[in-house]
Amino acid sequence: MRTTFSRKVIFLSSIGFSIGVVFCVLLTSILTTYGINDGTLYVCAPDFIEAVGNPILALFIEMIVSGLLGAVCWGLTAVYDIEEWSILKSTFIHYVISMAAYFSVAFTLRWLSPKDPGANLLWFLILTAGYTLIWAVNYIIYRFRIAKINSELKAFKDRSI
Repeated sequence: MRTTFSRKVIFLSSIGFSIGVVFCVLLTSILTTYGINDGTLYVCAPDFIEAVGNPILALFIEMIVSGLLGAVCWGLTAVYDIEEWSILKSTFIHYVISMAAYFSVAFTLRWLSPKDPGANLLWFLILTAGYTLIWAVNYIIYRFRIAKINSELKAFKDRSI
């Protein structure tokens, strides 16, 4: 059981790494470029490029750190497979660790500034709303799947008698 769980975490994390790189770099490029709106394409936050001193190195670091964020968030979805845990416990663990990872990365890569609590709160609320929506959709999908399985089991049991 333990090796299967570990393999699942590694598998999900490797997928998450790739998704994290693509999603974060694209989102950073779009939001930063349109936010500054001076005709320049930004692939990293200008403050981060300035702190690193080299735009290519800044992009490389952003890609690695974004990949790690994706790996953490996707790898963590394996907590939903721990049968001893309630859905509430699994969700709480996944949410808290994902949010901590996101804000750690956001402050490191200068997507957010600790000096702007209003923007940080806004992003917290946006991410929480998105997380809640995704969770609710998945919950409804799985409820329907479970109901279908239970119905099929009942039909099978009724045929067997």
